[in-house]
Amino acid sequence: MVVKRIRPVVALATAAVAAVLGSALGSTPGANASAATASAATTKNGWIALVTPSGAVQLLSPSGTRQRITTVDPAAYDIRDVSVDGRRFLFSDGLGRVAVYDAGARKWSHFRVGQSADVRLTRPTGAAVLATVWDPHTGATLLQRWSIGGAFQATLNYPNVVTGPQVVLPSADGLTYISSGSAGGGLEVHENAKGTPIKNLPMPNGYLCGPRRWWDAGTVLAACSKTGDYVAMNIWKIPLDGRPPTQLSGAGTDRAEIDWGWKTPSGPIVARGVYLCGPAEFGILEGGVIAHPVSFGHKRPDLVGLSGNRMVMTVTDGCEGGSVPTLVTQDVRTGARVAYGTIDSAVVIDARS
Repeated sequence: MVVKRIRPVVALATAAVAAVLGSALGSTPGANASAATASAATTKNGWIALVTPSGAVQLLSPSGTRQRITTVDPAAYDIRDVSVDGRRFLFSDGLGRVAVYDAGARKWSHFRVGQSADVRLTRPTGAAVLATVWDPHTGATLLQRWSIGGAFQATLNYPNVVTGPQVVLPSADGLTYISSGSAGGGLEVHENAKGTPIKNLPMPNGYLCGPRRWWDAGTVLAACSKTGDYVAMNIWKIPLDGRPPTQLSGAGTDRAEIDWGWKTPSGPIVARGVYLCGPAEFGILEGGVIAHPVSFGHKRPDLVGLSGNRMVMTVTDGCEGGSVPTLVTQDVRTGARVAYGTIDSAVVIDARS
């Protein structure tokens, strides 16, 4: 079995983020305008959604309990996203075939969105699918919205800027989203109905940036490069209110090769490097660099995301895989590790991605 690259889940941003966006930018109703944000009682933030080698789809709680959801063909699909309430599950083959399972209605839908680079559910309830689709006629990447039943809804504004992984960052209420900017390498805020740009966010001077996740209620984490070279990334905090950006990694250098970061509840920042050959190195950020990357000897760990103070990772053999991944968590405070057996693919439901 070829080991599949496990991507961090793109899940619901917090209600506080929506409040900041709404007050700072104003809101234009979009596809999810009438839906209420999932309540704290139903939030699955920090849970892990996984597919076992036999195809069982499960939710794994932070305490280690498992909830069986359904089954899927693991040879055909990877799990890509889960709505924050744990109801809707999104799967893709990475080439345009998409499957959505609604656990509340116990209903599947299967459809094709073209040559898709990535897919994710809309916010707040996963009522639609956002897909970055490659247009073979123009070579451009398009951002499209599809219903979970497979009906095309709209092509949204999505500047084609090379900033590493193509990321669209929605607000918690689904009314706006952030993408790379069309001019000057900045970040743009768009309304969700048609993708009309609302506002440009201030960027570090001379950098090309792409959004990664919400750092806090009023700040976007972005990966930035002076050259647009994916390998030469550093991570920055970009405030929504116009305050100057803050560099988190690689101070004094443009080649830290870090393109993702997480702030843990206990304080340390976990950073992940750039994918080159196989999984990227990751670990606690110290002095702007990953001083001590997580190691499993001759095996290769790949960071899936964070669940509270625990790094969630898969562990395989070698650069190109060749073994079935094992799901492992590691506490950033104590280093304690817990193994949860072999899996096919997994995502973490992350309230700031």
